[in-house]
Amino acid sequence: MKNHFITGIILTIFSCLRIVSQTVSLSVHDTTFVKGSVVELPVYVNEELDTYLVSAYRLQLEFDAQLMEVLGVVTNGTVSQPLGEALVNNTLPGKVTIGAAGTSYVSGKGIFILIRFRIFKPVDVI
Repeated sequence: MKNHFITGIILTIFSCLRIVSQTVSLSVHDTTFVKGSVVELPVYVNEELDTYLVSAYRLQLEFDAQLMEVLGVVTNGTVSQPLGEALVNNTLPGKVTIGAAGTSYVSGKGIFILIRFRIFKPVDVI
C-alpha cells in the first residue's frame, strides 16, 4: 500500500519589476524512503524561469507528520541558489513554509530546492 505524504505544494514567485505574484508548476518524482533515514527530496520546477524575473519565492508543503519531519532545506547547486539560504518555518506539524528573496534572478528549470526529511516510517512518494 502506498502512502501519499505530499498533499499540496504551492509556489508563489515574486518579481521585482512586477507587483503581481505568479504560480509556477512544481513536481516531485516517485520515491521510496526507508524508516530511520534522513533524505533529501528534490522539488523540480517544470518550466523555464528566465522570463519570470524571479527574485523571491514562497513554497508551502503539507505532509503526514506521523511519517516524517522536515529538518531543513538545501539550495546549494539548485535553481534557487542565486537567492541564497531559504528560510524555513516548520512550527505546525505536517506543514512547512519555505521562502527566500535576493537581489539576483533565478533562471532555468530542474531541481528548485531539496527538502531534508527524517523518516519515521517507510514512505512511498507519489
